[in-house]
Amino acid sequence: MKCQVKRQTLGALLCGVVLGGLLVSQWKFIMPTTHAAQEQAPAQAQQPPQVQTPGQPPAAPETPAQMQADIARLNQIAVDQDHTMIDVGYHFTNLWFAAKQGNWPLAAFNFAEARKHIQWTVDIHPVRRLGEPVDLVPIWDSIRNGVLVSLKASIDQKDEAKFESTYKQTLTACWTCHQASHLPFLHPVVPTAPAQTIISFDPLPAE
Repeated sequence: MKCQVKRQTLGALLCGVVLGGLLVSQWKFIMPTTHAAQEQAPAQAQQPPQVQTPGQPPAAPETPAQMQADIARLNQIAVDQDHTMIDVGYHFTNLWFAAKQGNWPLAAFNFAEARKHIQWTVDIHPVRRLGEPVDLVPIWDSIRNGVLVSLKASIDQKDEAKFESTYKQTLTACWTCHQASHLPFLHPVVPTAPAQTIISFDPLPAE
C-alpha cells in the first residue's frame, strides 16, 4: 500500500515537472512576441493613416518624364525678374521721398526691401540670356559691396546731402547693369512722385 502511494506521488511530481517545463517554454515564446508588438504599436501610431478613395487603386509613383513635366510647369508659373524689379522700383522710389522728408526709419526700411528684391532678382536668373549671356552675380556684387554700402551709411548717419549724392550714384550703377543686360532703355532717374500715397512720408513725432 505504501509503495503504491509513493508511486502515485512520484508520478504526480513528474507530471508537474513536465507541465512546468512546457509552461516556461511557452512563456518564453509568447513574451518576445508580445514585447515586439508593444514596441511596434507606438511606431505604427505615429504614422498617418493612408487615405484612399474607395474603389480607387493607389497612385503609382511619378516617372522621370512626369517629373520633368512638373518642373517645366513650375518654371512657367514661377515669378520672373520683371516682377521682382517692379518691387525694387517701388521701394527705391519710396526711399527717395522718405529720406527727403527726414523719415530715416522709413528710408532704412525701403532701402532694405529694395536690396533684398535685387538679390531675389539675381537669384531667379543669375545669368541673363537676352543676346549674349550676362553673368549678373559679379555685377551685383560690385554694387552691393560698393555704392550700396555708402548709401546705407548715409541713411544710418541721417546725412541728406550724402544720401542724395549716393542715391544718384546708385541709379547710375543700376543703369550700368541694365546696359550690360542689353536693356539700355531701362534708364532709372530720380523720381518725381512717390510710388504710393497710402503711407505717410512724414517723420514720426519725437517722443
